[in-house]
Amino acid sequence: MDVTALSTIVQTTIGLLVFGLICFWLWPGVRVDSFRQNLFALRDDLFDYAASGQISFQHPAYRLLRQSMNGFIRYAHRIGVFQIVMTVLIRRVTHPAKQKYDWTRKWEQALESVKDREVRTRLEEFHSRVGLMVAERVVLGLRF
Repeated sequence: MDVTALSTIVQTTIGLLVFGLICFWLWPGVRVDSFRQNLFALRDDLFDYAASGQISFQHPAYRLLRQSMNGFIRYAHRIGVFQIVMTVLIRRVTHPAKQKYDWTRKWEQALESVKDREVRTRLEEFHSRVGLMVAERVVLGLRF
């Protein structure tokens, strides 16, 4: 083996190690931090909306949205395809007759109690944005 071949092997090995380090150790952490930061910003927008007097901080719809965001922020590192699939499977096995989650039922009831249509639409937008962020995290989060 000559020096050129040995040099190529060493450079390739170092390059693959650096690439693996970035892809499997650094990048997933960046993705989790980015997801959390985006949720923090959205939660701040929701807070500002409530602070403007559009909805009470004590209203069930506001509280449910905030709790949902807090949960996703706290457990962002666990959100992945495997976790979602297992949660759905376990739910179907343990509660086959139940069609809706308790949270969904509470959310729908809370939205019905909002009288102002514009406020209801705005809260639904916040909810949709959270759902899109979570879906993006599941699909692009590189956590199986």
